[in-house]
Amino acid sequence: AWWWGTVAATTLAFVCLYRSRRDSKRVWLFAGIALLLLPHLIGAPQAPVDRGIVPVELVRQFTVLAILTSAVFWITLGAGTGFLAGKLLVHSGSQT
Repeated sequence: AWWWGTVAATTLAFVCLYRSRRDSKRVWLFAGIALLLLPHLIGAPQAPVDRGIVPVELVRQFTVLAILTSAVFWITLGAGTGFLAGKLLVHSGSQT
């Protein structure tokens, strides 16, 4: 229910922000901002705590390795994209 409420509030917020640009009325702007903030002020419901059968140390290792793997992925993707964009810009500039 919280997720669908967040989707509805965000949709209505975008409508209000759009109307604020068209009508130049501050009430639409404030309503849009309030609707964007509302789900985050309410907060997402917490999942029930279930320790399960996985040892805590294994969970900790998985978390650390997942974060490190994500960091390596994003750094590699960013560096590769920057390198290729530089090559394409140099290459496209030499043809004009």
